[in-house]
Amino acid sequence: MKKRASDGRLQRDQRGTGGNSVEKRQRIKFGRRGRMAVAILGGLYLFVFLTFDVGIPCIFNKLTGLKCPGCGMTHAIASLWKGQPANAWNENALCLSVLPVTCLYLIYRTVRYVNSGGEDFHIWEYVLLLLLLTVTVVYGIMRNITF
Repeated sequence: MKKRASDGRLQRDQRGTGGNSVEKRQRIKFGRRGRMAVAILGGLYLFVFLTFDVGIPCIFNKLTGLKCPGCGMTHAIASLWKGQPANAWNENALCLSVLPVTCLYLIYRTVRYVNSGGEDFHIWEYVLLLLLLTVTVVYGIMRNITF
């Protein structure tokens, strides 16, 4: 059951307690499976890219001829994997700026969900996500402007 908090957010009655242990174990399993799936698929994709130099083509780039904010992300991550951060920055600056912040935020959300089942958002999360979106859109526009 949910109730309204003093700041207007909907909260669960068991907020902070994590619910019963069965629910918490299910959330832990869900978190583990998600992390394992991301790690396996990401590692497999990186292996295929580094071994065969075959990546996922950018549909936005193919249709418009412009670079989307994510264009070059695979090359940037491969450069980081090889220990070449300057090359990674040249391929896609978001890889070294927005991506780490986004990953930390997703880790925070996962830990929070596993520990307490918290699915509500705080105001700072909305601000952070709006800021990340703004930076990504501005980067996507600026990288296509020729000076």
